[in-house]
Amino acid sequence: MVATFAVSRAGKAQVVAAAIIGFVVGMFVVIPLAHLTRSWLGLPEPTAAPLDAPVDRPLIATYWVPWLLAWAVLLLPGIAVMLPARTRWAGWAYSLAAGVTAGVIALLGAWTDWGLG
Repeated sequence: MVATFAVSRAGKAQVVAAAIIGFVVGMFVVIPLAHLTRSWLGLPEPTAAPLDAPVDRPLIATYWVPWLLAWAVLLLPGIAVMLPARTRWAGWAYSLAAGVTAGVIALLGAWTDWGLG
């Protein structure tokens, strides 16, 4: 038995809408959610110092914990939407858009916080 991908026009609109929502959520929610998680867990803020400053700025693992938790929380709605077969493709579209966008935003945040560029 071969699985076919036959989606109606309404299903395609649903997938496109889910991808757009995932992009917007990934763009605007990951940073506040990561900062909220950092304060909730009581983790220290990264030290702001220029790259040529004699201050030791180690990149510790606890820096990434809030970003990873925020990224995982953003994927939960997409996983929930994937459970029913009728909305599975919309869930995939949301998860892919939100996951990639939030991942890029997190890397850009690390780039600006730590001067990795």
